[in-house]
Amino acid sequence: MFRGTKISPFVVVFWYHMSMDKKKLTALVTRRLAKEYPEVHVTLDRHTPFQLVVSVILSAQATDKKVNEVMAPHYKTYKTARDFAALTQKQLEQMVRPLGFYHMKARAVRETALRVCDTYDNRVPLDFDALLTLRGIARKSANVIYGELTGTVKGVVVDTHVTRLAHRLGLSKKKNAVQIERDLMNIVPEKDWRMFPHYLVWHGRAVCKAQRPACDACSLNTFCPSAFQLKPWKKKNPAKRNPTLPGNKAIKR
Repeated sequence: MFRGTKISPFVVVFWYHMSMDKKKLTALVTRRLAKEYPEVHVTLDRHTPFQLVVSVILSAQATDKKVNEVMAPHYKTYKTARDFAALTQKQLEQMVRPLGFYHMKARAVRETALRVCDTYDNRVPLDFDALLTLRGIARKSANVIYGELTGTVKGVVVDTHVTRLAHRLGLSKKKNAVQIERDLMNIVPEKDWRMFPHYLVWHGRAVCKAQRPACDACSLNTFCPSAFQLKPWKKKNPAKRNPTLPGNKAIKR
C-alpha cells in the first residue's frame, strides 16, 4: 500500500511519540535529564529557612540570579523572620526595589515575617497548608519551600519553564498552571514529583529556551514532537539538522 510512497521523516518521529504511553514518556524524560543534570537544585541562594521564603516571594517576575545578586549582602544581616519584621515598609521597599513590584513584594515579606513571628514562634511552618496562609505564597511557592525544607512535595511545581516543556513534549495541553500540575501528577510517579520539575527548569534554561530552542543539542530530540518544528528551526531544512532522522548519523546518548 505504501510502496513507493515518500514518508516525511517527521511522520516517523510523530508516530514514535504517539505510540509511547505518556507515563513511559515521562520516565524516559526523567532518566535522560537526570543523567544530564545530576546536581539539580533550587538556584535561590539562602542560609536559613526564612531567607528561602523571602527569596521565593521576591522571585515572582524576577530571575533567581537577580534575586541572589540583590539579596546576598542583606542576608548577611537579616536571617530570621524576626529580623525582617523589625524593618519598616520603606526599608524593605528600598531593599527589594531592583527586583520590580517592590511595593507589593515588600508588603508580602513584611506581613509574612510578622505572621511567622506571631503565629509560628519565628520558625517557618513545616506544614503545607500553613505555608499557604503566608502572604505571597501560593501553591507553586509552597511546594518549592516545602520540598526544600522537608524533602517531600504535595504536587509538581509548575512555572514558565515547566509549562513550556510540558506543552512541547506533549505532556499537557492545558494553559492553567493548576491544570498542568494535575496532568503531570497523573503521569509522573509520586517519587519523582519533586525532581521532575527541576529537570525541566534546568533543561528549559540551558537548552529548550523560549525563543531559540537548541534542538540540535537536545537529548530529548529523538522523541520530542516539537523537535525542529519551532523557530529558528522551522524555516531550515530538518534533514540536514536532525541527526536522528533517517539518513542522518544518530547521536549516541
